Amino acid sequence: MKENSSISILLLIILSVCFIASCNLNAGLGGASDSISMSKNLGVFVCEYEARPNPYYINDTIYFTVKEAWLEFTWGQTKDFRASSLYNRYQLIIVTEENIRRKYPKMTFDWTIGVDGKKYIRFAGQNSMIGDFDTIPKAEREVWKVMKGRLSNYPANIIIGEFILYKK
Repeated sequence: MKENSSISILLLIILSVCFIASCNLNAGLGGASDSISMSKNLGVFVCEYEARPNPYYINDTIYFTVKEAWLEFTWGQTKDFRASSLYNRYQLIIVTEENIRRKYPKMTFDWTIGVDGKKYIRFAGQNSMIGDFDTIPKAEREVWKVMKGRLSNYPANIIIGEFILYKK
C-alpha cells in the first residue's frame, strides 16, 4: 500500500514538472491597461469609445458613469513588464467613475451585459469592465442587450435594457 502511495506521488511530481515545462512562461500574464494613456504608452491602443448620455442608464435602477472606454490589442506582460501582443484579438475596457463591483455586487447573477458567450461584458476590477472581440468592430456604435440573470440562462432570458458605446 505504501509503495502505491509513493508511486502516485512520484507520478504527480513528474506530471507537474512536465506541465510547467510545457507552459510558455515568456508570454507572461494577460494584461489590461488601466487608462487610455497607459494603453497608448504600451502601444496597444486601437480606438476610444464614449457613452451617450453619461451617466448611462440601462434602466430605471441600473446606471453608471463611464470615465473612459477604449479598444486595445489583447496583450500579455513579459517578465520585464513590457506589453507584447499575444493574440490577434482585441479587448474593450470600460472604466467607470463608481466602484461598480460594490454598487452592483451581483451583476453577473442578477443582470448581465450581453446575451450570449460571444459578446458580453464582465467585471475586470473595482471600477472596470472588459469585453472581448475577435476583430476590430467596424460599426460606429456597439450595442449590448442587458438581460436579467446569468449567461447560463440563455436563451430563456428577459431583456431589461441595453448598453451602447459610440466610437469617438
